[in-house]
Amino acid sequence: MNFDLRFIPFTRDNWEEGLKLSVHPEQQKFAPTVAESLAAAYIKPWDEELDPYLIYDGDKLIGSFYLSYTPSTNDDYWLGGFIIDK
Repeated sequence: MNFDLRFIPFTRDNWEEGLKLSVHPEQQKFAPTVAESLAAAYIKPWDEELDPYLIYDGDKLIGSFYLSYTPSTNDDYWLGGFIIDK
C-alpha cells in the first residue's frame, strides 16, 4: 500500500473542506472537533501557538491536527487534535 501524505496548513481556501471531517461517534470523546481545534488556534487560550493542518493522501482529505508549541523554546512541541476522517 502506497501513501502520498501531505500536511497542508488551513487557509481561507480549504477551511470549509476541513470542517467536513469527523470521527465515528464512539471516538468523539477522544479528540476535539475540527471547529474546536480551529477556534483554539485562533483564540489561543493557552500560552502557546497552535498551527492547524489538514492531512491529505494525494488529493484526498483524510484528517487534521494542530502543532502546538511555545515560541520562546526549542523543545516544547505537541501534536494535538489529531483525527482521521471516518
